[in-house]
Amino acid sequence: MPDDPSAPRPTPTNYQRTTGGSHLRWQPPTPEQLQEMLPAYEILSILGQGGMGAVYKGRQKSLDRIVAIKILPPEAGEDDMQFVERFKNEARTMAKMNHASIVHVYDFGETSDGQLYIVMEFIDGTDVAKMIQSQGKLPEDYALSITAHVCDALGYAHKNGIVHRDIKPANVLINMEGQVKVADFGLAKATDPSQMGLTKTNMAMGTPDFVSPEALMPGVPLDGRADLYAVGVMLYNMLTGTIPRGAFRMPSTTLNTDARFDKIIGKAMEMDRELRYQTALDLRRDLDVILTAPAAKTGVQTIPAQQVVAQQSLPQKPKGKSPGAPQQRSADAPIRKEPAAKPASAPVPKSNTGMIYGIAAAVVVIAVAVFMFAGGGKKPSEVNPVAESKPETPKSDPKPAPACQHHNKHSACEQVFRCSHLRRPSLPDG
Repeated sequence: MPDDPSAPRPTPTNYQRTTGGSHLRWQPPTPEQLQEMLPAYEILSILGQGGMGAVYKGRQKSLDRIVAIKILPPEAGEDDMQFVERFKNEARTMAKMNHASIVHVYDFGETSDGQLYIVMEFIDGTDVAKMIQSQGKLPEDYALSITAHVCDALGYAHKNGIVHRDIKPANVLINMEGQVKVADFGLAKATDPSQMGLTKTNMAMGTPDFVSPEALMPGVPLDGRADLYAVGVMLYNMLTGTIPRGAFRMPSTTLNTDARFDKIIGKAMEMDRELRYQTALDLRRDLDVILTAPAAKTGVQTIPAQQVVAQQSLPQKPKGKSPGAPQQRSADAPIRKEPAAKPASAPVPKSNTGMIYGIAAAVVVIAVAVFMFAGGGKKPSEVNPVAESKPETPKSDPKPAPACQHHNKHSACEQVFRCSHLRRPSLPDG
């Protein structure tokens, strides 16, 4: 009976791979099978698998520590022996790297069956891709913090000549203490050009949605700016929960996020890498501005709180009016401090107390005059004169004033309006 063409076929390392469409689909070994290949480790479970390989949880027997063991598909070095050497060289470089935000490499090698493997630090936690899947999108402070740590890791790696080639949320891990760790530096490779990894032409393909434009150009050497493009895509993905494809809209226009994220995403995702951030440190500096200057929300977009205060204190020129025209303000227009808010000739407000006292004094004088001209009330002697000075004779009256028949002292009578009853033409005696 002929063999079933759909049945799994053995790989060069005697492990199964199945057909899927026009390409072979790799079937990773079971923990028991991997245990036979790596006797120095106790394989506890398989953590995940994909086109890039499979990751297992294990225990290093000699040091009694939990580790993560990643194996690459057998096809990775099947037709390209140079890839094995590149893999080992990059693994050695990664093993020398020591950064808090980079997953540490403990060991690497090739088994007797030709299986490539690498032993790494085990991260007990989750990855950013699972966080986005469970929450829909991440809060702004989470996205900011994760991106900042990724930039720190990339800055250190690029300085040491390592390009990640596959930055994406699934490769950014978060442990139980909230520490960010970037995994899989420069170790990805697949023979299928549609898959991520380092091809025979030394072209980093990456995950399609996170790959930089120059990575799709054969023969173009890649540098750290390809990783920064992927950082921009990942930041957008964390803030919105979606992937920026085609003519996408920035997060602030749809989700009311801080508009300063838009500038960072746009610059990181520039098609021309010469217009992108040139280093991870440059990108990190712009993130620090958002971190240190909280934004005040104004409608759809947000601007820094310090800028709001500064704008309110700046003088504003009236629009459409001549310098001498009176200025009017609409009811809903914001109040601005004008340069001529306090003119030099503006009067200083005074108290109304002096005016009140003046009115009261005038009323008293008028009342006394009316009372005296009416001829009633108290005798003039009962009113204290203002001064005992000698009365003056009016220039128009050459004759002395007649003596008052009703008072003993003419001067006292004359002091009070020159005795009002003497002015009457017919005054009876007594």
